[in-house]
Amino acid sequence: CAGAVPWRAVHIDTENGLQVVPNAALAGDAFVNLSRTTAPYFKAKATLTFGADDPPGEVKAALLALAESLPAKLPGIPAAAVALGGASYRVSVPIASPADEGAAITQLQHRAWYAAQRRGLHLNGAKANRKEHRAFVADHVEQIGASLGLDPEAVTAMLAGARLLLFAEGEIVQSVNSVPDSVGFIVEGAVLMFVDTADGRRLTLGDLGAGDHIGGTALTRQRMITGVAAVIDTTIIAVSRDAMNAIVQRDHRLARRIGEEIEMRRRAAREALAEAAEGVR
Repeated sequence: CAGAVPWRAVHIDTENGLQVVPNAALAGDAFVNLSRTTAPYFKAKATLTFGADDPPGEVKAALLALAESLPAKLPGIPAAAVALGGASYRVSVPIASPADEGAAITQLQHRAWYAAQRRGLHLNGAKANRKEHRAFVADHVEQIGASLGLDPEAVTAMLAGARLLLFAEGEIVQSVNSVPDSVGFIVEGAVLMFVDTADGRRLTLGDLGAGDHIGGTALTRQRMITGVAAVIDTTIIAVSRDAMNAIVQRDHRLARRIGEEIEMRRRAAREALAEAAEGVR
């Protein structure tokens, strides 16, 4: 008829489950509430920029791991990390409600800084002060060596295999069933040890703080039956398996001490799991 409006498509965000709808369909009896999504979830999205020389594959892997570990992320639905060009990346996290978006993005951005520091990446082009890092590690390795009663040769070996790892509050430091590649010495902050039950519950086994170590099974190459998570922002000096092996082979006292810690923590995990299983019978 005269004055009819030409057919046009209304483009809606299909990523959130909506469809492309022709204008002509609006003349029918049924209407679609465009403020609602037909998908069973929403997405929190954030754009982060790294250094131009940072390998895109490594950046995407780091961001994807962060997105998958966020507490607000829905289980069973994958997160995504996409390179946009110009050293920018978009991260999408499936969440249950738009109300979760702000907290999820804030937590992602907070944790991204720590992940970038651990991997040598440059969030927002920031460059780590390697000289300060080396001095910090050297100073704390001296303190760790003194607390363990190590001789100067052992301290030198420890320093050669040491690196600085920073973790944000809530991050998993070591996963259940993982085999650590280093022994970690906590120098700032605190972590908690936990174990997961068969029915998905997480049981806390206790806290560790400055002066404690984690990952002793790196020396025995055993899988951890406990996990470790940062209670607050935490700084750890990780000493490689090879460096620690060289030290404990010369210091049987330290080898026994680490072995006793491993067995004590395994026993605590077994007892907690047994008690939890008994409680659901």
